[in-house]
Amino acid sequence: ASFVCLFIFTVFPISAAEIRLVPTGTPHPLAVVQGEILPGDADRFLAIVGSANVGAVLLESPGGSLIDGLVIGRAIRAAGLTTGVAPGTACASACALAWLAGTTRYMDPSALVGFHAAYEEENGEVSTSGVGNALVGAYLNELGLGLDAVVFVSLAAPGEMNWLNAAKAQQ
Repeated sequence: ASFVCLFIFTVFPISAAEIRLVPTGTPHPLAVVQGEILPGDADRFLAIVGSANVGAVLLESPGGSLIDGLVIGRAIRAAGLTTGVAPGTACASACALAWLAGTTRYMDPSALVGFHAAYEEENGEVSTSGVGNALVGAYLNELGLGLDAVVFVSLAAPGEMNWLNAAKAQQ
């Protein structure tokens, strides 16, 4: 049932993250992703960023669609892009997974990058998704991250957040 809903939302997005290119004074614009990542946003990201000679992606989002976050992350990694989270902003959940794909990752000390286990909602009930967490584990493996990263990313329960800071990032 959750896959059917995912397909329906992919075809008919209600709202979407703002995805735009910002000139940098160089031939490489900055891609900015702001707002909730909804089904269909990965396709828009690929269309907007894929045709530009982007140098980096700045992310600010509470998260959203796991699948779209993973597709955006794979596109970031395939293009060899740098990712960043600006001062005083947050990138969580699906956004944080996309941020991890940066070949170089930056976060301001005042920025928040947060992770939690993948989950699904059915009939108003939230439960951890084994399939979703398996997809996240496979994705992290593709990025070359080890088991410690997999545990860190999936440790917090749905509704909770495991926030990354400089000390945790060094680990």
